[in-house]
This record gives sequence, structure tokens and C-alpha cells, in this order.
Amino acid sequence: MNTNSITQLSAQQLRQAAEVREKIDALQIELGRILGTSGTSASPVAAGGKRTFSPATRAKMAASQQARWAGKSGVAKTAKPAPAASEATGAKSKGRFSAAARAALSAKLKAYWAKRKSSNTAGGAAAKPKPIISAAGRARLAALTKARWAKIRAAGKKSL
Repeated sequence: MNTNSITQLSAQQLRQAAEVREKIDALQIELGRILGTSGTSASPVAAGGKRTFSPATRAKMAASQQARWAGKSGVAKTAKPAPAASEATGAKSKGRFSAAARAALSAKLKAYWAKRKSSNTAGGAAAKPKPIISAAGRARLAALTKARWAKIRAAGKKSL
């Protein structure tokens, strides 16, 4: 039934529709009694709008959530988490430098930067000197630039 058509129904038609609806509800309840279900709906989600969990399931969910938060914060709240697969098998964890490797890398970088700084301050060849243009070269560049702009202006342009 359309919502627009409900507004156009007479009072008698609305009463008749309400009676039919009541009969349908009564028949659904009777069918539920016969089949052994709860009258209006068979699924707990549709009946109450919310799913219910058993206390054991809720306890499992709470424990797993606490374990997740403990893993993120690094502090175990209830019990110590199980060792990771790499620790259980004795394999070395990935992506971490040992203390010796960090020290060796630090020493290499310190030596590299010390050498780089000393070559810059002592007049080394690290920085390329700025090229020097002679007076004749500057005059040629100026003449070329003037000729280029004269050509642009002759074409009627105001910019490149």
C-alpha cells in the first residue's frame, strides 16, 4: 500500500485495514505456538533488535579484547600473553639491529660526516666554484637579450 493512498482512504477502509492487521498478528502468534517459536519472529535480532551473547561468550570476548589492548599498550592486565611464533621457535626477530651493529653503523656515519665537514672547511673540492663570466661575455648576453625582447615586442606580445 502506498503512503499517498493511505491518506486518501476513508475511515471505514482504515478500520477494515486495522482489523486485517490484527487478524494477521493473531495468526502469527498462533502459528508460533504450533511450531514452538516465540510468536512474532524467529530470530533474536529481529525480535529485540539486539543480539544477546551467553556469559561464557562475553567472557571470551572480554579476554580477547584485554589481550589486544595489552599488546598495544605493552602492559599485560590479567595474564602474560603467549610468546610470539618467532620466540617459540627460537628464531631471531626481524627488523632490529643488535647493539654491536648499531655501534658499528654509528662509528661509520661519524667518520663519514667528519671527513665531509673537514673537506668543506679546509678548501676541499666538495663545493664547485661559481663560474666567472668575462666582460665581453656579459656584453654578448646583454645584446642577445635585447635582440630577443625587440623581436617579442615587434610581434606585439607583452610577455614571453
